[in-house]
Amino acid sequence: MSPAKLGTAAALAAVSLAMPGVAQASFSATAAGTAAIASTTLRNGTGLAAACAQGAVKGIVLTWTASPDAFVTGYVVRRSINGATPVVLATVSALTYNDATAQTAAKGDTYSYTIAAVVQSWSTSPSAAVSRSWPAPQGKCV
Repeated sequence: MSPAKLGTAAALAAVSLAMPGVAQASFSATAAGTAAIASTTLRNGTGLAAACAQGAVKGIVLTWTASPDAFVTGYVVRRSINGATPVVLATVSALTYNDATAQTAAKGDTYSYTIAAVVQSWSTSPSAAVSRSWPAPQGKCV
């Protein structure tokens, strides 16, 4: 049995929820017990860039443009080293993050980063990744 359309006799429950400045969601359930939840609105930041820090600041400096959604409270920053599973480095409210631990990268390492916008327990999918590497033999960030 396919999910019932809202407004038909087969729809047992249908709720639409709009919270201006937070999110929009809809919930529906059918007589067969099929439930569907749809959410929209939360958009990620854009233009993620990674630069090799020089001078007093060491590591990799990430910058990005804010989400167009004013209710975003922060961004989850993730890093993958040499294609491994990404790990969360931090959740920040600023539009920049300095990964100072990247200054200990080994020759040949590639660090890849993503961000995801968050509000309360909601988050976007991770952004496209940006990377910096330390190619051998010089071992300097490029």
